Amino acid sequence: MSDSEHECRARYRWALRTQVIPAVSAQTYERAEARYLAQHREQRVDAGQRTLARHLAVSHHLVETGHRHAGLGRGVALKLLAAAVREGGGRVIGLGPSTFAVPGLSADLNGAPTYAIGQWPTVRAADAEAQPRAGDVLVIVDGDLILHLYPEQMAAVIDEAAATGAVVRIIGDPDRLR
Repeated sequence: MSDSEHECRARYRWALRTQVIPAVSAQTYERAEARYLAQHREQRVDAGQRTLARHLAVSHHLVETGHRHAGLGRGVALKLLAAAVREGGGRVIGLGPSTFAVPGLSADLNGAPTYAIGQWPTVRAADAEAQPRAGDVLVIVDGDLILHLYPEQMAAVIDEAAATGAVVRIIGDPDRLR
């Protein structure tokens, strides 16, 4: 592992411990979840999906991680998270490992803008709506893959969130996110 990779991973571990104001209060999350469940009665939402969404929404850490495989309810958990963030007045911005992942991630985040992590710096510089603000949640899927393949981009997202008052939520394999 190169020195820059070690530095990026060190910043990631620092962010996991850094305390911030949560993007969503517990009360706001509960309201958003109740509204979501009432509007989607036909959809099965299990306790694990609700727990993951709540964990990511109300965490007091700059970076928080969670795990749920695609196809096993990750999308529902992300929909709940996005609903809660919007209920609290924030925005959701999705980041994936490739342009291939972007459409599915946008759907999982209820139509939130999503980008391939390698494209995000360019888009962010050109589009004010892509720039994170206080209260926003940057959701990274396949975070274990991104941390392994694109550690500098992951560190840049974390640094941007820290500088703007946004938070980062990462979905990935917990064993590979250490």
